[in-house]
Amino acid sequence: MTNQILASCKCGHAQLKTQSQPILQLVCHCADCREATGDDFSIIVFFKLNAVQLLGDLMPHGFISDLGNQTERLACGQCQQMMFDKSAGFPRMFGVMAQRIAPPFVAEAKIHVWVQSKLDQVILPEGAKIFEQGMA
Repeated sequence: MTNQILASCKCGHAQLKTQSQPILQLVCHCADCREATGDDFSIIVFFKLNAVQLLGDLMPHGFISDLGNQTERLACGQCQQMMFDKSAGFPRMFGVMAQRIAPPFVAEAKIHVWVQSKLDQVILPEGAKIFEQGMA
C-alpha cells in the first residue's frame, strides 16, 4: 500500500506526485482563485516544495496577489487546465488545486482566506478559521 498522492489535469498530461502529506490546506475566496478553478472558491492544498515531482509541460501565468506577493499559477500546456500555485508568500510550499487531486485523497481545509471577497451564496462552515484577507 502506498501513501502516494497524485494530481492530474483533465487530459492527464500535467501531473504531480508526492509521498508527503499536505502541510497546509486552505479555502481562498479571492477573485483570482475563483477564476483559476471556475468555482465559487478554491481549495488549495500545499506540500513542501522539495517533496513534489512534476510531470508534463506547464504554462506559467504570473500575477500579483492582493497582498502584493508575486504569484504564479501553472496550467497544463496541453488542455490549459489550471493546476498549481506558487506564491512568494509561501516560498517553501507548492500548492495544488484540490479538485485536481485523485481519490482517495480528500481535502480538509479549515482555514478560509480572503473572506472579504467571498461570494454571497457561500456559507462558511461553523468553526472555520477565518481571515478577512490573507493569513497574517
